[in-house]
Amino acid sequence: MKKKFAFLFYLFICINANAQNILLKITTVDSVDINKIIAVKTSFSSKPTCTNYVNQLPNILKVKGYITASIDSIFETQNTIELKLFIANK
Repeated sequence: MKKKFAFLFYLFICINANAQNILLKITTVDSVDINKIIAVKTSFSSKPTCTNYVNQLPNILKVKGYITASIDSIFETQNTIELKLFIANK
């Protein structure tokens, strides 16, 4: 019984140690406020989930009529992704 409890405790610690909270910070390089266009998600459970969202942003904006939307640069740290985004006017 002690071994089973120790294993479960170890598993719990490992899962929590690997849990990440990735923050997304978006700066637009023009005067367009992205928050007035879409509801921007800024917190993610993993870096791949955040990266997938970032990669979808230009297409989401293009569907809304911002056809020149593009990512200018991306900077990643351990738990933050900073994005410079060009949106321009419709």
